[in-house]
Amino acid sequence: VTLSDSITGGTWSSSNTSVATVDALTGIVSGVSLGLDTIVYTLPTGCTAVFAGSVNPVPDVAAITSQTSCNTASTTPITFSGSLSGTVFGWMNSDSSIGLAGTGYGDIGSFTAIDTSHAPLTAFVNVTPYINGCPGAVQSFSITVDPTPDVNPSANQIVCNGAATSAISFTGSVAGTIFTWINANSSIGLAASGIGDI
Repeated sequence: VTLSDSITGGTWSSSNTSVATVDALTGIVSGVSLGLDTIVYTLPTGCTAVFAGSVNPVPDVAAITSQTSCNTASTTPITFSGSLSGTVFGWMNSDSSIGLAGTGYGDIGSFTAIDTSHAPLTAFVNVTPYINGCPGAVQSFSITVDPTPDVNPSANQIVCNGAATSAISFTGSVAGTIFTWINANSSIGLAASGIGDI
């Protein structure tokens, strides 16, 4: 804040420099801590002008851990906190298709994550702390929702005893899918379980 007076030639001073300081010549006031302060403008004649004001603290929000959920799974609740009592937290979500509203205030409760695509969806959430109308620095975190993987059908095989089977390659619509399988009858020569193609 910059204070000014119609009569030039005076100097500015703060009655409580633990709350606010002021440049003696320019009148630029800088808040130091929460509280009340009186700024005085003194002319060479000894006349003074008094400006009273309060300094509000700058709120903050503690770092938030990003999280990843599967499609249709419940997310972990998110609780915001800061160093100042009474802080209000507002947030904005970049992608409401994951199941979370685009904006809100306060903590984010658990919700059902949604991703009906064939690739992970990542929403970025920006959180702004407010106290007495004063905003603080924004904290960001992300919520990633992984899609539900699938597997394309494989053809059945009938082979003679001692003959080689055809190789089986598993495919699906979601890139990076890892396929695990269980065999109900290992006496045919195939292991009881495995990962990847057969």
